[in-house]
Amino acid sequence: MKTKKNIGWALAALLVSAILLVSTIFSAVGAPAAVPATWTAAPTRPQPPTSTPDPCSPSAIFGGVDGVHALTMRFESAARVLTSSPLSSASLPLIEELQSVRRAAEDQSVPACLQDLKTYQVSQMNARIEIFNAALAFLNLYGENADQAALNETLAPLYAQAEEAARQYEIEYYRLLGVTPTPAP
Repeated sequence: MKTKKNIGWALAALLVSAILLVSTIFSAVGAPAAVPATWTAAPTRPQPPTSTPDPCSPSAIFGGVDGVHALTMRFESAARVLTSSPLSSASLPLIEELQSVRRAAEDQSVPACLQDLKTYQVSQMNARIEIFNAALAFLNLYGENADQAALNETLAPLYAQAEEAARQYEIEYYRLLGVTPTPAP
């Protein structure tokens, strides 16, 4: 039994000696240099998908195009009423309606993918309003019996501008909808 006690004491002495040896080595060599504390970014969680869809995605673009096109149709309806009646000072409320629709189109917020469509739309509206205003001014200046050829010559550049803007609008409208228009036979 004495042997077992001696082995236990010997192991305890060996352990204490090892601890003293390690502490002596570290005190002679020096403790390892302290690593400066650094800030690391906490891992970020993946962001959940937003509830607002991309307005330019194929599934959402139709709604934006419809919003722009609704104002175009409203403008066209008012313009049809104006062109179906004789142009006179009584036409001013109809011209004001066109201007109101044009202002709504200018103020309408659209995503970047619809900006060209909106630009062509407003350009066409501006040209058409200028046509009505110029025709009304011409008639006010020269009267009801004004020279129709002179009026047509005055309005020709505005008609060309309106037609070009309408053509660009139509091309962009169909492009956004993914439709290829085919010319009439």
